[in-house]
Amino acid sequence: MIDINGYRTHSAWILCRFWKNVFNVPSQDQLQRDLNTVYGWAKQNNMCFNEEKFERIQYGPPNFETKYQTANGGEITCKPSIKDLGVTFENNLSFQSHINNTIAKGNKIGGWCLRTFKKRTTEVMLTLLKQLVVPQLEYASVIWSPTDQRSINKLESVQRMFTSKFSCFLTYDEVQQRPICTIDYQERIRSLKIYSLKRRRERYIIIYTYKIIIGLVNNPGINITYSAWTKIHVKSKMSLATSPAWAKRVRASSFFVQDPRLYNSISPTSGT
Repeated sequence: MIDINGYRTHSAWILCRFWKNVFNVPSQDQLQRDLNTVYGWAKQNNMCFNEEKFERIQYGPPNFETKYQTANGGEITCKPSIKDLGVTFENNLSFQSHINNTIAKGNKIGGWCLRTFKKRTTEVMLTLLKQLVVPQLEYASVIWSPTDQRSINKLESVQRMFTSKFSCFLTYDEVQQRPICTIDYQERIRSLKIYSLKRRRERYIIIYTYKIIIGLVNNPGINITYSAWTKIHVKSKMSLATSPAWAKRVRASSFFVQDPRLYNSISPTSGT
């Protein structure tokens, strides 16, 4: 993917993105010709691109060296990761960097809440959790939702830590001379009538699938079939039988695998 940032003479910004499956020299040359077409269009419309903000990322191991040029002949630097609409994409599509940044943001805002608000009543703390902490951990989670237990636990630790500070769960410990939480995390979220972060992410994936089915959003690549008792069954259109190992690994943790597994697990009348 190549990002191009530019501006018109009256300072209206424009962002261009190019995607192409580059697997040989002719396909590489075609992408450069597409870029040259945009450069020409920009010149005709009195637009000047900021070439310092050009970014390029290549997914998967490189089969051969690729180079692309700006309008002035400079090389577009290939980066290991780029941010697109707030989501960090890595060249191995692991989203680990984005997940780590998300955890850091959640801990940061959680720490700020605990330092700023001294009142730890359920009403106050639950409002802070729902309005400030959790939104930091769920933005665009349909794209990057992890499947490995380590990442799931690290994300969950943000809510686990914050709920342990509710006054209703604290008991004064005479040995440590301070209040400590003595209630298990699962019991805490049941008492507060909230879901775990993992369950919330799964819910978002199911909701997004339903939006695909009823046509509210574009279908990114799943097959939808109907059977008896109005059962709606979804499955990925992707077939990676002959794909390299890294592509199969990426697919295993992607929306296209999580989505059918989660949606197909709900009740047979879910499509009505």
